[in-house]
Amino acid sequence: MSGFREHITAGIAVGTTYNVVNVFVLETLKTNEYVLIPFASCAIFSIFPDIDIKSKASKFFYLVSLVAEIWLFYQNNYLFAAILGIVLIIPQLCNHRGIFHSKIMAISLPVLISILVTSQGFINNMMAIHVATAGILGYFTHLTLDRLVFH
Repeated sequence: MSGFREHITAGIAVGTTYNVVNVFVLETLKTNEYVLIPFASCAIFSIFPDIDIKSKASKFFYLVSLVAEIWLFYQNNYLFAAILGIVLIIPQLCNHRGIFHSKIMAISLPVLISILVTSQGFINNMMAIHVATAGILGYFTHLTLDRLVFH
C-alpha cells in the first residue's frame, strides 16, 4: 500500500526532475527561490490527497496551516486567513478517495492556489505557472501510485 513515505519520495523525485529540466534544459528557473518553490509545490501536492484522513500528510498540512493562519493574522491579512480557514474544513467533510482523489481536483486545486497566492502578491505570474505545473505533477504522482496499488 502506498503510504506517506512512498508518496513523498515520489513527489521529491518528480519535483527534482521538474527542476532539473527547468534549470538545465529549459533554463527557466534561475534563482534558489525559483528552484525551491516549484520543488516544494510538487512534494506537497504529492501527499495532499490524503488530507481527508488522519494521516502523517494531514497532520503536516494542518500544522503548516496553523502556522500560516498565525502569520496571516500577524500580517493583518484577515481575508486570506478566513479563506484558508474555510478551505481547511472541507477535507473533514469528504470521504477518502473521493473528491481529493479526482483528476479534476488534481488540475484545479494547484491552479487555483497559484492564482490565489499570485493575487495576494506572494509570487509573480511566472512563478505561478511553475507552482501550478509542479503541483499538478505532484498531485498526479499521488494518484498514479494509488492507482498502481488499488486498481
